Amino acid sequence: MHLVPADRAGQRTIDGHRVCDAIAAVGEPERVRAWADRFSLLSDPGRLSLLLALHEAGRLVDGSISALLKHCVSPD
Repeated sequence: MHLVPADRAGQRTIDGHRVCDAIAAVGEPERVRAWADRFSLLSDPGRLSLLLALHEAGRLVDGSISALLKHCVSPD
């Protein structure tokens, strides 16, 4: 288990190679921060609603997007 931190290297695991693969998949901290920044854009309910609606509807013309945007930004 070459990627496990030294202070945890002595812990018993069943799938040590899978643990290393999982740690490797996380990648560098800078890469993780970049993804966190991207996903933070979805923390706004209006933005997320708009993306979900567009994903479901596919391509829309300008007037339809305008109506959708009005609903997603202020759904009251």
